[in-house]
Amino acid sequence: MKVCSNNIGQRVRRLRTEVYVKTQEEFVTMINGYLSQRKLLDGEGKFTQNTMARLETLNSITSAKLTHLMNFLYDTKGINPAWVMLDRNETLPPYLEKSGGEIDPLALQSNIREHQQQIDECLELFMRFMGLKL
Repeated sequence: MKVCSNNIGQRVRRLRTEVYVKTQEEFVTMINGYLSQRKLLDGEGKFTQNTMARLETLNSITSAKLTHLMNFLYDTKGINPAWVMLDRNETLPPYLEKSGGEIDPLALQSNIREHQQQIDECLELFMRFMGLKL
């Protein structure tokens, strides 16, 4: 077990109680379900209520479990792992926007080109109106 920053345990407790609104047992069940869906659940990686209690009070957790917890927090609620882990996190957003994996990049690129053409046309019109040349 590694001892991590005092803030991590406090932040995880706050997230568990204020964002997820779960008891330690319910939260552990959610994490284990998440790990099971991703086929990451094994004997060593399984969370228990004791794991959460140690993390929240003693700030003690293995690096593998910490990684699983950070992935769980991000995937379920978009919580920024850096915000949870870093001591001086005042400038970091607590939530991250998930990337739009279902957006077609070619359609997006085409849409950007169309907008760029409209901007160019408006700029040319404005420049001609002002008597300026590009």
